[in-house]
Amino acid sequence: MKLIFRAWHHSLPLRKPYRLSFTVLERFETFYVALEGEGRAGFGEITPLPGYGGETVQEAAGALAEAARELGAGKPSDEIAAQLARKYPFTASGLKCAFETWTEGEANAFLVPLPAKVPLAGLCAGNTPEEIGAEARRLVANGYKVFKLKAGRSPQTEEDLVRAVARELPPGGSMRLDANQAYSYGDALELCRRIEDLGKVALLEQPFEPEMWPECARLTSSTTFPIMLDESIWTKEDIARAVDCGARHVKLKLCKHPGLSGTSALVAEARRQGLEIIYGNGVQTALGNHLEARAHLQCGLSTAIEASGFAKVQNHPFQSGITVSQGKLSDQGLDVSPEVLATGRLVAEAVLTRRP
Repeated sequence: MKLIFRAWHHSLPLRKPYRLSFTVLERFETFYVALEGEGRAGFGEITPLPGYGGETVQEAAGALAEAARELGAGKPSDEIAAQLARKYPFTASGLKCAFETWTEGEANAFLVPLPAKVPLAGLCAGNTPEEIGAEARRLVANGYKVFKLKAGRSPQTEEDLVRAVARELPPGGSMRLDANQAYSYGDALELCRRIEDLGKVALLEQPFEPEMWPECARLTSSTTFPIMLDESIWTKEDIARAVDCGARHVKLKLCKHPGLSGTSALVAEARRQGLEIIYGNGVQTALGNHLEARAHLQCGLSTAIEASGFAKVQNHPFQSGITVSQGKLSDQGLDVSPEVLATGRLVAEAVLTRRP
């Protein structure tokens, strides 16, 4: 028995710059991980995001090279992933997914279409009420009912933008407002009070930096506006802290949890704690979003997924069957293989002489 573990780096230009409160992305720096042998292959994705979790592209490359050395020396993949998760969670997730999908037993499980469509949140962007209102109308025409807005500006500016979108929402429509850690306590409270009368904003996501738990608790005790935590949520313990500080929702992503099994465990824990769950990643390519859509269905989630990064990439190194129609994501599978991924820069390689 011989298995080959490899990882390649791909620098993937985006269709247009993607604005977050802490950075503007013009490309995704993505690593694809493959485990090949016994007539089948498994894959994972690692797309580090500067300002989110602290893991850099350079650190991910180094962690993959070290993981390959340990795999070649016979160390079990689960032990390596658990060790990586403490400092390099993105890398741990990609590694874990490659081994998990390899064990599924299909020659290429990624070619298998998903059994159902998944509701997708539409990214609604614009710098003025006129721009964002026009984008909202476009999304409505394309069947979207849940909109995601990136926040971080002054409370007055954000209120104007939110109200412009609210005027365009279809019946039953809602929006999610993502601050990406941008606010002080005072600005977050002011924004909540400005828009809490609308009834069309489902939540404010991650208003503060990840460790600002006291500010989160203070905010939830001062307003009825629903708060969701994302960058603060990595482990089971973080979910318990979210409950303690009054958050009503948590954001889970495949990239920050240890693979598909780790995601499933955290979904179960959040449910046990009575939290609403939003799932999916806007900074991920089609491979990671394919796995997220699969996990969304397997976990029985009903909220609109945010697995939208695939649509931001100009060209993937493989053929993707992900499409969107009437605000829903369909996935006919990915024609991914080690051969097409090898067009990137090889950063790690190992031959495994023991079965995972």
